[in-house]
Amino acid sequence: MKAAPSMLTENAENSPKESTSLTLANQIEKRLISCPTPTSLLSLRALPPLLVAPASVWYLGIDIGTTGLAATLLNKSTKQVYPISWSVAEQGDLAENCDRLPITFAGKVLPKNFKAYLNVTLPYYSTETGKTEPVFKWYKPQGSESLALKEADYPEIEEINLSEILSAITVLLSYLNPAKKTEELPSESHNNLVNSSFAEGLSVEDFVAAMADLAGIFVNCPANYSEAYRFNVREVILTSGLVNNGEQICFVEEAIASILTELHFHENKLATTENNDAVTTKYNAGNYPIRWRGETLVINSGANTTELALINLSEKLQDLTYENFILRSFSYAGDSIDQDIVCQLLLNGESEIEKPLPGEPDLLTRQQLQMRLSSSEWGETLLSAASYLKLTLPQEDSFIFTLGEEEREIKKKDLEKRVISRFIQSLNRELNTLLTQAGSSVEAISQVLCTGKTTMLPGLNTWLRQKFPNARVIQETEIKSTIKPENRIANGLAILPLYTQILDNTQQQYNDYFLLLELLRTLGETPLSLGKIINLLERKGINIRACQQRLFALLTGKLPAGLVPAELDRDLLTEASWQNTDYQEIRTGKLFLEPENQTYLLNYDYAQHLRHYLTTILAHTHQKLEEPYTIYWLATVEK
Repeated sequence: MKAAPSMLTENAENSPKESTSLTLANQIEKRLISCPTPTSLLSLRALPPLLVAPASVWYLGIDIGTTGLAATLLNKSTKQVYPISWSVAEQGDLAENCDRLPITFAGKVLPKNFKAYLNVTLPYYSTETGKTEPVFKWYKPQGSESLALKEADYPEIEEINLSEILSAITVLLSYLNPAKKTEELPSESHNNLVNSSFAEGLSVEDFVAAMADLAGIFVNCPANYSEAYRFNVREVILTSGLVNNGEQICFVEEAIASILTELHFHENKLATTENNDAVTTKYNAGNYPIRWRGETLVINSGANTTELALINLSEKLQDLTYENFILRSFSYAGDSIDQDIVCQLLLNGESEIEKPLPGEPDLLTRQQLQMRLSSSEWGETLLSAASYLKLTLPQEDSFIFTLGEEEREIKKKDLEKRVISRFIQSLNRELNTLLTQAGSSVEAISQVLCTGKTTMLPGLNTWLRQKFPNARVIQETEIKSTIKPENRIANGLAILPLYTQILDNTQQQYNDYFLLLELLRTLGETPLSLGKIINLLERKGINIRACQQRLFALLTGKLPAGLVPAELDRDLLTEASWQNTDYQEIRTGKLFLEPENQTYLLNYDYAQHLRHYLTTILAHTHQKLEEPYTIYWLATVEK
């Protein structure tokens, strides 16, 4: 990337260090301080009517997991939470209540790790291909007992486009909303396995009324996911009819939701309504021996990502803000461990298989491996065996089992040396980076909260106690609260309206695609200086200070992630979809030219293509990205 020259052109020869060290973001900051835009020139954009805070006290937290979702309701007035359960019938069996609802499409399980597909790009109809793009490859399991197949040899490659995946999630969310009739949904999207949903502790009538009168919704999002994921999930929720406006949907990192659950119920001495039993759910200080003060590390590791957060907890939860959290995320967790068990312990031969680096995200190789494993019954068997070994072997010195027609013995020491220790090495690297970012040390950490199934590996627990000698390592199972582990994230999301200062307001107000569109709407064919660009955006009501880093990225040619599929996602798409002309031209073009120092000119033809592409996407979505989002609805009228 070309480094932006300094705004300070005078005496440049006498101060080379100052001129070279200034980034464009620094220059924007200096411009705002030295040359503020006159008030008379601000906000020429017509303001929308002043929105009145809704009278509703109901908020919904939705935890979208790898294979299912959980949800919790909050009554903001009483600070009471109500976990939602589903009545699900398994292929004609009697219905059972589920705290996490499996995500299926017309009774068919979606591709494994469907969340990764939501993070690739945005759906739209391409007149060139005559299809809704992007189109993903999906392999039907075959009876092959070998994984050493080339892609051309895969017997059946199915296609599934992103819109189909979004439709499947829309259907499940629609079952939360009693006002949304089944006949309003596409017939091919019906999920006949879901009988009903209910909130524990609420009558049917109150549950129906609450879901029909939601003030807002909070959804989990991995810290390293792109704007495409947030756009797609927001669109799904709007299509389901749970709320009417995109600004009523906010996203929160999973590590923040994990710790917030514990902080809230500890500080407020509250009970949940789970099991509807006033005796067992009554708050008991003896169940919460944890002080929850000082420097606290959160590790949330589930199926696909490991989320980290470092926070110095003060005496009052209300003093905590989003800026107090140092966050990191990396794409290695339970499913990657399963793959490494397959490659390092279970595979015999299969020399043609490219194995991912154990313990490392190695995303491209893992995508290719997952396709091979998913394309055969033998591969699925290996994954199932790996998942079983991951849970069973840590409790034994060795484990003997039959895999196919062969008897195998896997030793605990081999699992620890060849798989678990590699994960710990990667985790150690990420933790050290996190501590450096925060200016902290291992000795300063008071407590480590571990959530998610992957953090329950015994070897990991032991290592954490050695890594942080002054910290108490806390597993979910040690906290004797009534919050079930499967509802922990959803609970943390639901109670965000009680702690609005923890929300990332800037990301909520100005998402990446809105900022891109605003530049395309604002700039024409005339070259403009940085100062004039700032003036124009300020006159349209944009708070430059709130988004200057992302504005810097756009001006220097970095388009928002997820606008089109990245090279890393190539193997997920069919070849025809990857070669889509829109994707190719946007990937290879450049939005801005810099004819002079700190002067920017739109690449007209490229900008026109980008405008057409975005217009096509937004033509059939609820989100139009015409105005910044607000969070007025958090100022709820208490009743």
